[in-house]
Amino acid sequence: MDSDFANLEVAMGAFSATYFAVFAAFYLVTAFAFMKIAEKTGTPNGWYAFVPVLNIILGLQMAQKPTWWLILTFVPVVNVFISIAMLMSIAERCGRPNWWGVVMGLVPGINLVLLYAMAFSKGSPPSYPQRQAPAA
Repeated sequence: MDSDFANLEVAMGAFSATYFAVFAAFYLVTAFAFMKIAEKTGTPNGWYAFVPVLNIILGLQMAQKPTWWLILTFVPVVNVFISIAMLMSIAERCGRPNWWGVVMGLVPGINLVLLYAMAFSKGSPPSYPQRQAPAA
């Protein structure tokens, strides 16, 4: 009877270690692509991509959205809309159509492919004219 529990513990330990390794690999791959997009858009502190919560701040900076939107990412349902708006702006800044942000926010699996396409495509993001203060 004790050997059955020992085998179960070993199996659960192996499963947990494998799950953690796969999760960590996906997290690192996604963070690396996010960091490359930050470099591409000229956003400072690309290393924020590897730190939870700071990666949301980095995304908001890349999307040129207000930092206080971070609070909205912790509100259920609202966070989905905030994430999609952020991803749409990031896609546009990388020279991609804004519907890529909608797909990235709603379709698992495809989001990683599109993220890497934005990070490592040869094209450069469109240049936006600098806003000038109105003449007084």
